[in-house]
Amino acid sequence: MPDYKSMYTLLCKAVDDAIDPLSKIPEAVPVAQALIIALNAAEEIFISSFNSD
Repeated sequence: MPDYKSMYTLLCKAVDDAIDPLSKIPEAVPVAQALIIALNAAEEIFISSFNSD
């Protein structure tokens, strides 16, 4: 079975690391905000998947 937890962790860390530099570029602020929203939504899904077990 694929290791979804590791994949999620790797991807979320990369997105989180990219948000700060992007948020310093005025033209990229909307992109950074979209990534924050998506990251928060993914975190909610990830956490709720453990609560349903």
